[in-house]
Amino acid sequence: MNTGPVADTAERCREFAREAHGRSAAYEALAEAVAGAVAAARRDPPTVARGDLNTDLPELAARAPAGATLVVYHSAVLAYVAAEDRARFADTVRGLGAVWLSNEGPGVVPGVTVPTREGAPFVLIRDGRTPLALTDPHGTWLDWLE
Repeated sequence: MNTGPVADTAERCREFAREAHGRSAAYEALAEAVAGAVAAARRDPPTVARGDLNTDLPELAARAPAGATLVVYHSAVLAYVAAEDRARFADTVRGLGAVWLSNEGPGVVPGVTVPTREGAPFVLIRDGRTPLALTDPHGTWLDWLE
């Protein structure tokens, strides 16, 4: 039997699903889904790479399987990067031919004008050009833009 944090998480989710059975179909389904995702991650663990977003991203992107759609996603990252490095990152990602999804505060992604709304501190932007939605910074809600 596997032990450790991943195995413990999966078993705890299954236990929660059993406890929720007959009481809350939504919690039961959610716990089963999380347990399934943990099992899938155990079978095919994701690659985690440490590096610099400007210097190491092209080499990492080159590892994507041929024919795959490369998606570069980040949330609450670029606000911690100097403005000139943000612009460099935008150029780097655009040069990869990837789908680029960023979830950052208004004005953080260079060259993108976004509508502001109180209580909507983040904006989901595609390819560094098109604002798609106003978002909660922690994923609590998302309001699609028209």
